[in-house]
Formats: sequence, C-alpha cells, structure tokens
Amino acid sequence: VAAVIGRAKGDPTLEELLAGCYRPQSADDAVGALQHASDLLGAAQPLHKKLHTSLKSGQVKPAAGEHAIDAALEAGVLQAVEAQTLRDAEAARRKVIDVDDFDKEELKQAEGKVR
Repeated sequence: VAAVIGRAKGDPTLEELLAGCYRPQSADDAVGALQHASDLLGAAQPLHKKLHTSLKSGQVKPAAGEHAIDAALEAGVLQAVEAQTLRDAEAARRKVIDVDDFDKEELKQAEGKVR
C-alpha cells in the first residue's frame, strides 16, 4: 500500500485505492502537503539527477557551507528557473518531514503543564 500511495496522481491503481476518500488539495493540509511535495519532487527528479551528476563529475564544487544548488547555478549547470524548481521541491519535502518538529522551548512548556 505504501508503494502505491507514493505513485503519481492519476496512476490507475492509486486512484482505485483512494476512490471515495477525502483528498485535501491545500498544501497547508498535512495530506495535501504530502501530495504537493510528491508532485514537486517528481517534476524535479531530472534536475536532481543533473545536479547529482555534476557534483559527482566535479563540474560543480560547492565551497564550504555553500548549498549545491547555488554552486550549480554559479557554475552554469543549472538555470535560475531550474534552481528555483529544486528549491521549491526541497522546501515542500522539508515541510512534510518537519510536520512534527517542535521548538525546544515549546516542549519544555508542554512538559511543565503535564507534570
């Protein structure tokens, strides 16, 4: 089931599995954010491969602390729109991963209320 849920929107098996299910479309909703991230990451896959290949070949060499996307843009390996596509996909991915990320101060306050 997990493999099917990771498939692209419109996949016949995925659509059959989700038939009749509530499917939020907003990227602000947790389920909608997952679909949004999946769509962006799928669209950015060729660019990820392009970036990875340029890093592996040594064509792009990020300086210490420099993001690989910025280095690829400066080296001319990526165009500005391609770099933005990768940044958008990464931001959407991080949003889904960080959905349960809590500030340490908030956790301390919550812990104090529970005791």
